[in-house]
Amino acid sequence: MKKIYVLSLCIALALLSPCIVESEEVKSTSNTQEVEKNMYAWSRTFAEVMNLVAQKHFNPDKIEQAMVKAIDAFLTTLDPHSSFLDAKAFKAMMESTSGEFFGIGIVIDNTRKPKDKYLIIVDTIPDGPADKAGIKPLDKIIEVAGKPLEGMTTEEATAMLKGERNTKVHVKILREGQPDLLSFDITRDVVKEQNSMSFYIKDQNIYYLSLNMFTESSAKQVEQLLKKASDNEYRGLILDLRNNSGGLLLSAVDIAGLFLERNSLVVVTKDKTNTATERYNTRRDPIAKRTLPIFILINNYTASAAEILAGFLKTHSDLLAQQKNSAAPLV
Repeated sequence: MKKIYVLSLCIALALLSPCIVESEEVKSTSNTQEVEKNMYAWSRTFAEVMNLVAQKHFNPDKIEQAMVKAIDAFLTTLDPHSSFLDAKAFKAMMESTSGEFFGIGIVIDNTRKPKDKYLIIVDTIPDGPADKAGIKPLDKIIEVAGKPLEGMTTEEATAMLKGERNTKVHVKILREGQPDLLSFDITRDVVKEQNSMSFYIKDQNIYYLSLNMFTESSAKQVEQLLKKASDNEYRGLILDLRNNSGGLLLSAVDIAGLFLERNSLVVVTKDKTNTATERYNTRRDPIAKRTLPIFILINNYTASAAEILAGFLKTHSDLLAQQKNSAAPLV
């Protein structure tokens, strides 16, 4: 299955007259030429710097590492939500969305910058290695294996937390209310994609469903929960997307298909000329009742694909309400 990660997205809708369209096309062409001119000039400068390094540096043995950081800095300067991954970091990302890997079982704040001195733990996986060791949500990791995180990318930090099964990793934690750093030795273990949790609120006949990441099997998990919930003729659903860092876009699209009819538009990507380049529509028949009230919970850590799913449900809810002249079932 093709895996698509949401890095940065801008959707704009506009009604333009022919003369305005022509003006925008001219402007776009001019901007493109200017960008190409600057890139060409700086590419020559970069090539000259590399040539000088090759000639005069006494020991240029970290060329690959330097190139990765240079490209990553170029991208993050233009867009803080984009990044360039080396092979190791990319492998770690693939593992985190495949459903199972060896690690300590935490959900982290993915908005961290390399200059930050800590890594915020947004949540811990229940009964995972970190949870069993006593790590708590909102703890801040200061060191991993004796190495301070300041100057380290998030990908590098998380790669250090992962490792072979039954091996230990030493971390130092800054916890609010504690005057000193706390030390933990955590034994790595299989971290399964426990990215969903649900329970039934009997008094209100409402189901609660929490998702903290979109992986290959997330849609299947949500489908099973919805089928189970439908047996109780539930009155409403709370969809909790707080602290959801995103993940696979196609997984979010598949989950959207559980709520709205087949071929419903989920998201469109457009280029800088406002031309649609990709469209993602639901690909299956829904399970949830269309009249079911759904309450969507989000916070500052709701990102990427999670934002798209929340926006999709809200937008289609508003359209449904307009068609039926009734209150929107999704809020």
